[in-house]
Amino acid sequence: PAALNTRVTCRIQRCRDGLDKLYPQYRLSIEHIVTGEEQIVMVARKKRKSNTSYYTITGVYRENDHGSVQEVELGKVRDGRRPEFRPAKESEMLLSKYREGGARDLLVLHNKSPQWNEETQSFVLNFNGRVTQASVKNFQIVHDNDLDYIVMQFGRVERDYFTMDFKYPMCLLQAFSIALTSFDAKLACE
Repeated sequence: PAALNTRVTCRIQRCRDGLDKLYPQYRLSIEHIVTGEEQIVMVARKKRKSNTSYYTITGVYRENDHGSVQEVELGKVRDGRRPEFRPAKESEMLLSKYREGGARDLLVLHNKSPQWNEETQSFVLNFNGRVTQASVKNFQIVHDNDLDYIVMQFGRVERDYFTMDFKYPMCLLQAFSIALTSFDAKLACE
């Protein structure tokens, strides 16, 4: 997860080039606030012929002396198949525990509700300059106990560029996975 009291600032670029316009690639970069540099750390692409949010996420890092990029798929794959992790019983599933009130050890997060702005006559969220375009894709995630502690925020800055920031207890993969769900068409929002 992110370090305590630290905000990790990231950018996501949506690449809709060539024949893969229906299945764009999403490049996640970590922004270094002091230097202004960006480093690509993950890339995702929606799986073809999938009606659900099913993405392949690849981790990217630079490690060798020659500076070449090496790719590592997150999650172990054996014989072309991913291992499945399933609870032994329905009652052990996180959603079941939550619904039954037995999820005291789970941290439940929610979308922050926007506030009415008299000046603009609209509902708004304060992204502190990190988001520059209004979009149904923009959101902030908070905990009920502290609505001012924004665990994650995501929003549009240009047509195919978005910011994604997160804090403890979220990790990079969790934040990126949540952000990716914003790119899927939603009948009620489009």
